[in-house]
Amino acid sequence: MSQLAERVVDAPNASEFIESMSNSLWRFKNPCLILISQSGETYDVIQAAKYAKEHGAKILALTNNTGSSIYRMADKAINIHAGPEIGVAATKTFSAQVATLGRLAIEIGKMNGALKAKEAESLIDDLYEVPKIVNEILENQSMIAQLAENLYNKPNIFYLARGISTATAREGALKLKEIAYIHAEAYNAGESKHGPLALSDAGLPVVFIVLPDGVYNSTVSNIEQWNARNAEIISVVQKGDKNLKELSKYSIEIPQTNSAFSPITYNAPLQLLAYYCSVKRGNDPDHPRHLAKSVTVK
Repeated sequence: MSQLAERVVDAPNASEFIESMSNSLWRFKNPCLILISQSGETYDVIQAAKYAKEHGAKILALTNNTGSSIYRMADKAINIHAGPEIGVAATKTFSAQVATLGRLAIEIGKMNGALKAKEAESLIDDLYEVPKIVNEILENQSMIAQLAENLYNKPNIFYLARGISTATAREGALKLKEIAYIHAEAYNAGESKHGPLALSDAGLPVVFIVLPDGVYNSTVSNIEQWNARNAEIISVVQKGDKNLKELSKYSIEIPQTNSAFSPITYNAPLQLLAYYCSVKRGNDPDHPRHLAKSVTVK
């Protein structure tokens, strides 16, 4: 939204929204709260929406359930049309939510002049290419299955990235924790020098998500720092990146993707990696322990 529509945005946790935003949100004129919930019944999101409405904010809901509480209470609602999400650790709904938010950002950017008509059309074309890219990744997942053979018994894994890919790293680490029960920590690669680097030793797996964008060279520098401390580098990179392939023990190549939509395409192999690690460890990836499909209590 900030990149394509040039809008000031914040993404607080719903569980801390009332405490963290109570004194700041209302300083903005006509604030809008975008609710994101697969089930539309998430307790924390509902409470945040009630609080925001009481203070005059407009509510836009993105959900996979048109009969849900969040869908009904919103001023406007968008159905992400992902179909039933069976697994507790949401995968396809995550991708559908990111795609919907991307499409929304394009439209707002076009309306407020941040994007010219041709730029918006080009971005929409890029968004429509995403399913083809994901299909290509799914058709060539044997390498990811083999990688899982080397990672499934590791006790700790880092996921590092910069810029928009930091969100991708967080989702990748979350999936590994949820279904493989492996401790995984996502971190901004630049900040990894302020602590996490002290944990590097021989054989520690570190997954780097690297786009060919403005922070590419800085991320390469971070990889070199971890390499110098004997970490086991796994890079998720654009297809044809020979430089990072040489710096990595393992490399997962992704077909060219517009960076705005990379959290979908670059996440696909990370979701697969979590799946294969889960199965290899004898877990049920659809029903992770201690987790519920919808968090309906505080």
